[in-house]
Amino acid sequence: MASRATSRMPHHSKYVLGGSRIRFFGSKTKSVDPSSALKSSLLKSKIARDEMVASGMVDALAASLGKDSPLLRYSILEEDGDLYNKSGNALVVLGEAGLKSLAAAVENEIPKDSRGSVYDVTFVVPHENTEFKLPMRCGQNLMQLAAINQDTLGSYLECACGGNMACASCHVYVDPISFKILLEDDSKKESVDEDEMDMIDLAFLPTEYSRLGCQVTMTKNIENNMKITIPSGINNLWK
Repeated sequence: MASRATSRMPHHSKYVLGGSRIRFFGSKTKSVDPSSALKSSLLKSKIARDEMVASGMVDALAASLGKDSPLLRYSILEEDGDLYNKSGNALVVLGEAGLKSLAAAVENEIPKDSRGSVYDVTFVVPHENTEFKLPMRCGQNLMQLAAINQDTLGSYLECACGGNMACASCHVYVDPISFKILLEDDSKKESVDEDEMDMIDLAFLPTEYSRLGCQVTMTKNIENNMKITIPSGINNLWK
């Protein structure tokens, strides 16, 4: 797989290297969800329980205020994780209590059978001789799980592009059995999508079982058997 990464490098126009991290800016562009910062901060602040609730909150705000409202573009958190009362963001307009009420209303509208079962995932960090487990809901991906578990998984998965498959900072290794089940459950695919593979090729020491964490979504067929290994380094590559 390393040879694939080498052969793809010349297709990108500009590279900036610094220390152990690499950022690159290529000729390909991807559309970025303008509300990704708000969704992420709703999850990190635990106002929204999961991605489904965060997305529902954004949809409700868009329906009320218009999809181009500046409210949908701003995070509600400071860089240090404190709530951020920035002029024009959702926290200032609705208040913390208002956002929590909106979250509760959205959650009540989600059918119970859509919320999914919860299973344990084992995370292995060989270079730190560390192993831990986290509960993961069906329909939830590793990026979302990292957002609400900053002290554990969040310290290893940066997810710098917000899940747009435009970076390699959430690169992980999936155990072989779960790797196959994930593909089978995703429209019966036999291989990883080309867009995801493009970034895996540029990740730190990719293997045949490499995935981007933002694309690894829990399914009921995996249950408590998924093991995720964290690579010992990161190539933070951007498109």
